[in-house]
Amino acid sequence: MGNRRHSFDPGEIDGLLATGGGALKGLADGMESTETPAEAERWVGARFGPFEVVEFLDRGGMSLVFRAERRDGDFEQSVAVKLLDARGSEQMGARFARERQILAGLEHPNIARVIDGGISGGQPYMVMELVAGMAVDRYCDEHRLDLNDRIDLFIGICEAVQFAHTHLVVHRDIKPGNILITDQGEVKLLDFGIAKLLIDDGNDLTTGTPLLTPRFASPEQVLGQPVNVASDIYQLGLLLHLLLTGTHAQPVGGASIADIKKAVIDTEPLSPSKALETTGNTDGGEGSRIAQARRTRFDRLQRRMRGDLDIIVGACVAKSPARRYGSVQRLIDDLRAYREHRPIQARSPSRAYRLARFARRHRGGVAATLLTLVALLISLAAVLLSWRETLQAQQIAEREARTSEAVSGFLADLLEQADPRDSGGEQLAVVELLDQGAANLERLAEQPEVQIQLLKTMAGAYFGLGRYDSVEQLARRALALQDSSAEFDLRIRIQILRSLGSALVGLGRPDEAMRTAEEAVRLAEALGPEFAYNQAEALHAMAIALFDNGQPKQAIELDEKALILLGEGPETLQPRAIILTTIGSATRKLGDYETALEYFQRAFDLASNSEELKFQRGFILRGMAQTLYARGEPLKAREMATRAVATDQSVYGEQSDKNFRSLIVLALYDLKLLDLPAADAHFAEVFRIADALGEKHPNYAVARYYGSLHQHRKGLLEEARGSIEAASVSRRAVYGDDDRALLEYEMAKAVFDLDEGRAPEAQARLAALNDALPEAYGPGHQVRREFDFARARAAAGMGDHRSAIALLDEMTARYGSPGSQPAEYGRYLEALGRSQAAVGDRGAAERHLLHALDFQQRLYGIDSPTTLGARIALAALRVVDDPDRAGSQALAASEIASEQAELGDPWAMVLLAQNVATLRKVGETARARADCAAIDRVLTARMTGDPPAKREALALCAAPGLSDRAAD
Repeated sequence: MGNRRHSFDPGEIDGLLATGGGALKGLADGMESTETPAEAERWVGARFGPFEVVEFLDRGGMSLVFRAERRDGDFEQSVAVKLLDARGSEQMGARFARERQILAGLEHPNIARVIDGGISGGQPYMVMELVAGMAVDRYCDEHRLDLNDRIDLFIGICEAVQFAHTHLVVHRDIKPGNILITDQGEVKLLDFGIAKLLIDDGNDLTTGTPLLTPRFASPEQVLGQPVNVASDIYQLGLLLHLLLTGTHAQPVGGASIADIKKAVIDTEPLSPSKALETTGNTDGGEGSRIAQARRTRFDRLQRRMRGDLDIIVGACVAKSPARRYGSVQRLIDDLRAYREHRPIQARSPSRAYRLARFARRHRGGVAATLLTLVALLISLAAVLLSWRETLQAQQIAEREARTSEAVSGFLADLLEQADPRDSGGEQLAVVELLDQGAANLERLAEQPEVQIQLLKTMAGAYFGLGRYDSVEQLARRALALQDSSAEFDLRIRIQILRSLGSALVGLGRPDEAMRTAEEAVRLAEALGPEFAYNQAEALHAMAIALFDNGQPKQAIELDEKALILLGEGPETLQPRAIILTTIGSATRKLGDYETALEYFQRAFDLASNSEELKFQRGFILRGMAQTLYARGEPLKAREMATRAVATDQSVYGEQSDKNFRSLIVLALYDLKLLDLPAADAHFAEVFRIADALGEKHPNYAVARYYGSLHQHRKGLLEEARGSIEAASVSRRAVYGDDDRALLEYEMAKAVFDLDEGRAPEAQARLAALNDALPEAYGPGHQVRREFDFARARAAAGMGDHRSAIALLDEMTARYGSPGSQPAEYGRYLEALGRSQAAVGDRGAAERHLLHALDFQQRLYGIDSPTTLGARIALAALRVVDDPDRAGSQALAASEIASEQAELGDPWAMVLLAQNVATLRKVGETARARADCAAIDRVLTARMTGDPPAKREALALCAAPGLSDRAAD
């Protein structure tokens, strides 16, 4: 690209020197030190959260890094703990906090993950993934990677940097020491200590004395000019130069201002081929060593540098940012083109060059044509056809590159508009930024391809935020633009249709989602067999729509076809794991729990063997937990949910809201098992995360809904109803009035009425749901089962036991097949026995109550509080015919309830009050009196309000001799 001078004003340098050096002086004074600080020793043994510091590892520009071990006994975990250097300034402290915040938002397999952080005893700290690896340059040399392997490894580095850029973060300190390669050959990008958010808060926390390595600093960094993605591209070019040639493109002869100025500002870097030529002329031994480390001869290495590699590096390290690659993605594209012997975009596409690239790609065929003139003539037509296809592919690549550049420009403009310094100091939320971008898209009316790409990208961002209405609007705009174009990319249309279909599922419009998915499948099939991946994606989108539309069997059939299309290659690990998980959920919905668990296990095996799939492991474990619970194994379900929580915490960190779903599932199982202390702890964390997310977040309603069930169990009746109202308001605001979860919330209010003894109110609520809820949830769905059971309870509460028996008979018959009985099956049997006892059918009542007790003991344990209701009902049933057995059963119930009284369980006390009359009839008056004391204490202290169930329980203990209150 020539050695044209950069466009910086030399007067800027003179100004810096006149003021004592400015940024340059800071660089000269702040050169990195490898000395081990003495203060590091005092931190060994210190605790930061559950982690104990065990060993000093390294020192960075503003921090000390230690190895630490988890010491809370939950599980073993080695981490890196980063501490702000005690000598750090207030600005360094802010910079340290910024690094933690930036890393918390970057979840990528090639970026070192933040696990925890905070301030302990006044000391800021950050807990990070411990990366056991080697600096990239050293790794390449020690493993003697050839040029192709080095370029492939470098592409992985670029992908991590590009990911940071798409999340609005510029690294600003890319150098070998900040890029480690693990023993498995995985890239890990480290140290975002001086990174910069493209959307900032108005204060660049890295101004003042910069903590940079001059050999890897961009000119604009040294000059103190604004820094953006171009600076990272410059540093990537310097790193690529080093990996290719073993030499520094920007050598700094010393630490003086003049040395730094000369290297970074004044001197054009040598191209890789020139750098090797210089090395060979001055030190032949060093040249030989460099070549051997790359498994080649020195002359061959030089030849490889000439041409495309020289141009690619030059397009990175141009002194003027305007002459560099417009994005890291364009650098990646050119490196891949080089590896595949295709023309690169940074080079003028002369005919000779394109022909050379073509011949390189097809050198076997070209060599064969040289054998005879006849062979050349015969193959000419095929060569010309292939050449035409090459040109078409190049045109497509050029068009895509132009689109990518325009997209980048649009986003850059959008980010400038969102700069807090230009918006009154207010930092825009992500959703506000997206809204602003969507409103500004009309200015790209002359560039429909760019508009379509942006609409598709922004729709994906809205989907991640749960804004399904916005996804629908943008997706339909993108489709309309494609319809008005002379031609469009079918693959992009399929992706847009998939986004639209997923949004329609989220909006509760399964029929429209189905039609959208069908169109995506039709288009994918038209692409031909070479696009099997796109076809599999479209089939899976349709399977999701079928699943949500109550057609799990058809969903499974499509997903099985998708698996066949994907094959068994490593590049399809993620979609295969997702599809297997979906099949597991659909199979569970069909009641085939054993097969469902097999599919979940297959998905988990894939996820366990891939670092990229670690984010999916908790989701799969939750699916397994739900299947175990549906199969009637609640204890195993809770164990699996506990694994899901631990897995998510190990991936995201203990304080991350990404643990939200697993925590809810675990807390819910605590509640179903009546383990109130565990439920208290887990629901407290659920509420904390929900409050942090805010009521506009899609998951806020889920937390409030399940939290209301916990509050109601604790007797906090008003709080429970307040939580479920908050859930309804949030759900309606996010998903609209037609969202079916609102029906579930209304049903929960009816269940609250039943528990509180308000059967007429419950029956009225259920009647209002009688048409809509069964239509929204099929007969086998858990919500539908709960609805039918609530109807039976309401009938019994109104005294209509025969209607209750009819409903319960139907439920026990439908769900009574051995091996597929839901965990609530025991409650159905107990309610059936109670209603049969009420109508005088004592034989059937005893049979069903014994069955209920046996079922609950098998699932939950002999002394579980879940068996309390069946024991009390059996004792009351037997008190006349078999008082001894009745007394034994009543005393056993009393013992179990006394433990629940210590936990403050009010509903256990409501049940226990029914046992008091039985205890008196079998002569256990002292025990009855003790129970009444517990009932009075717990209900008075723990249950808010004055529901009928509470009044009736207290009234049962109001007989003379049973309570102090009665005696008074």
